[in-house]
Amino acid sequence: MTKQEEKILDKLYQITILSKYGFNSILGGKADCVHHYKAKAGGYANRWYVPNGICLSVKQHNDCHGRWACKYEDTIKAIKGKQWAEDLERRRFKIVKNLDYKKVREHILGLTEDYI
Repeated sequence: MTKQEEKILDKLYQITILSKYGFNSILGGKADCVHHYKAKAGGYANRWYVPNGICLSVKQHNDCHGRWACKYEDTIKAIKGKQWAEDLERRRFKIVKNLDYKKVREHILGLTEDYI
């Protein structure tokens, strides 16, 4: 996958997740951005995985990237559930190479359950 395709998928991911939740923050209020609960820098397994996207306001998102760990981590886990958190944690250890752009795009758009 090219860097250009990655950028396209990043934008599609943001718009799709925000739209899916009606631009509402999981913590209340209006959502302006999508936070990757498991950092996208941790690898491709969670980068575009729809359940990993959390809608937040800009202030809430900044609080998740502040000096310490995410201020809302426990609250988000309580809302989303233990199985959700465990699923993301398991995925974090999957080694993913040679992703197919079309397959990831289909997952983001809700046409497939997964892309790996």
